[in-house]
Amino acid sequence: MPGSMTRALPGCAGLVALLVAGCSGVSGGSAKAGEDTPAPTASVAPVPVGWQVVSSLGLEVYAPGSWPFNGWSGCGPPPPALIERDQGAVAGCGSDSVVPSSLRIQGLQPPNPRSTSQPASQPSSKPASVDLGSASGSVSRGQTADGRFRATVEVPALQAEVSVESPDKKTVDAIVSSVRAVDIDGVGCPTRLGAAPSWDHASTGPAVDLSRPGQVVSVSVCHYEPSRSSDATPVLASSIRLTGVQADAAVTAIERSAAGALPAVPEDQCQREPERNPLWLHIAYAHADPVPVHVRYSTCEQRWTASPSGVSQVSQAQLQALLGPLHTGYGYPVPLPPH
Repeated sequence: MPGSMTRALPGCAGLVALLVAGCSGVSGGSAKAGEDTPAPTASVAPVPVGWQVVSSLGLEVYAPGSWPFNGWSGCGPPPPALIERDQGAVAGCGSDSVVPSSLRIQGLQPPNPRSTSQPASQPSSKPASVDLGSASGSVSRGQTADGRFRATVEVPALQAEVSVESPDKKTVDAIVSSVRAVDIDGVGCPTRLGAAPSWDHASTGPAVDLSRPGQVVSVSVCHYEPSRSSDATPVLASSIRLTGVQADAAVTAIERSAAGALPAVPEDQCQREPERNPLWLHIAYAHADPVPVHVRYSTCEQRWTASPSGVSQVSQAQLQALLGPLHTGYGYPVPLPPH
């Protein structure tokens, strides 16, 4: 893919994929409420010690902290456990090996989907209704042909589902009981992307300035994807709160970029398509109000990083700093500047 950021996956000799190698991570914390900085929602139950929060498609789920995100695409031996959400662009090896324990948050699947990568399942229990907070769902349970326990939580209002498999029934039960539907997740990211503010547009500058308000405490990253619903409003695909070195790297990457939006690419050089993956950021400070930042990179025309303080070029370094920790594969239609 032209202009794609690539990284080879372990165990895939000679194969380059768009998937950033997975690792575990915890999403959590809060953000101050405001016009463009949403407030968090309180969890119904505390996160168990050693577990992590997974947010995608309007659903929050708890999972063991040792389970990695998007860390395997069929290349090499399967990991003992895996979380799949917002995989993005992936180059796989076509393996039919089974991951023993898995959590997947994905769009609502057709009834009785057939999968060549999983053994046939035993009949499910009758679906049971469940209250998930801001939406209702249904839970069905069963076992795979190799005896592992499985459960699926379907949420029609969100066009989303959570599927869990593991040899340990207690783990499956704990994950399923943690599923909640949220309008705003614990990182402060709204499930539905709102309208763009007046400052989010192409201009020649000044550059985005994130240091003037003072010490940055965290950077909340909200990554969106096209909705499966009829309203076509982009939906939250994944989120994370960056702190420490990761937050510093994100701020540095943004502030190093030149002032002004990148020019639109001529139509005869780039196919016109709707924006697919806008990034909404919320910069939290020790002694100042949060600052929103919008990053646009996935079209031929809208290519900039904007905040109320200004507009800068979007760069490869920004995407590495923001999307790398999400372990989401990504690309862009034409090359971006490195910094």
